[in-house]
Amino acid sequence: MPESFCQLHGRATFGPTTLANCSYSGNVFVATLRNTGLLTSRHQVAGAAPLAVFPTPTMAGTIATLRLPTAAIAALPVTMRDALGHVAARATMPACCQELTLPTAGLTPGLYQVEAGLSHAQMPLLL
Repeated sequence: MPESFCQLHGRATFGPTTLANCSYSGNVFVATLRNTGLLTSRHQVAGAAPLAVFPTPTMAGTIATLRLPTAAIAALPVTMRDALGHVAARATMPACCQELTLPTAGLTPGLYQVEAGLSHAQMPLLL
């Protein structure tokens, strides 16, 4: 039998999922996937104001603009996280302001999550 050929009969368990009475003959690949902390998206908190970041995509080394639908009542912390969830930049949206500019100089191209209080938006950053 070639190395890439295998037979599976009976029961197979993958984490919380168990496949009973399975039967398979052919090429099989089994891998363990661990949580690497990769940030792909976050759910918007109910009642949080929508957040806009533009232009989308933003070119690296340029300025992105963050906009709330209404002016912030109080100073609002703004955090930009890379795809692994690491903090890439921090700023503060001043009270009574609706827009904030975000410089992208020094950031690596990729997908960033921008957080302003409870609001979130994704910002693709290109070369």
